[in-house]
Amino acid sequence: YTRLCHEMMETISPKVQDDGIKNAKGKPITGGQLFCRYLLHQCQEDFEHGWSEPYSDEYYVAQKAKCQGFSLIKFTGELFKLLMLTEHIMHECVKKLL
Repeated sequence: YTRLCHEMMETISPKVQDDGIKNAKGKPITGGQLFCRYLLHQCQEDFEHGWSEPYSDEYYVAQKAKCQGFSLIKFTGELFKLLMLTEHIMHECVKKLL
């Protein structure tokens, strides 16, 4: 999945933009950077949700949440290896795990 995400980031047209998402200079983020921003936002939401308390006491629910959390960690690490995530973001993820 990470290679697919990297390929999408590289090939999305710079004409694709979201006027509601701006960079530090106030210009809309476009193309692959926009995709990366959306992806990072989704990973962050899943990461924060995945390590919260289980919704019920049932064993299978806890196991499923645990597996999803570990998969997300692996996915995040692969994104970092492809230089799609910054070192700062990885440090924040590790801090949350500790």
